[in-house]
Amino acid sequence: ILEAEKQASRARIDAHLEAGFDGLNHNEPKAAVASFDSALAMQPKSVEAISGKALALGRLGDYEGCLRFIDREGAGVTHDRVLRTMKTIALRNMGREGEAADIEKAAKGPVSGTVDHFLAGLTLMNDALARREPPGPGFRKAYDHFMRAALMAPDARKIYHLQLAHAADHLNDAEAAEL
Repeated sequence: ILEAEKQASRARIDAHLEAGFDGLNHNEPKAAVASFDSALAMQPKSVEAISGKALALGRLGDYEGCLRFIDREGAGVTHDRVLRTMKTIALRNMGREGEAADIEKAAKGPVSGTVDHFLAGLTLMNDALARREPPGPGFRKAYDHFMRAALMAPDARKIYHLQLAHAADHLNDAEAAEL
């Protein structure tokens, strides 16, 4: 019974996460924040929910709120490299280049693991979209991270494949977008 309850709880958390990332994908950041908040209520240190909410706050243009949220909720999270990258983007959007450069230096190093690659791709793609970047390096790097996430996960979330196709679409790569 305990195992069945754990699986049911995990399924509810996953549903909130999927809804949050779907909200980001459909440019509905308020709905995404609500979904990530629901996931966080069930699993307070979920790196996917913390990262997703930070991205949604950034998409809303609430960079100060994004920074406060990451500082408050991201402490002790194992995937802090991605959160530091999100902080640099928020700081740059606020015109605080010096602080962003300092944090960026600390965020260097390889990205490893399925979740890290997915979140790195999502962060890069959201930044490229926010800056209305034409197809180029930002989308290419995002595509590469999504591809790694999809290939590394034995049972990849459908959102990994959706974001991979989304990045491919921005690269005008019709063949990859159909995957």
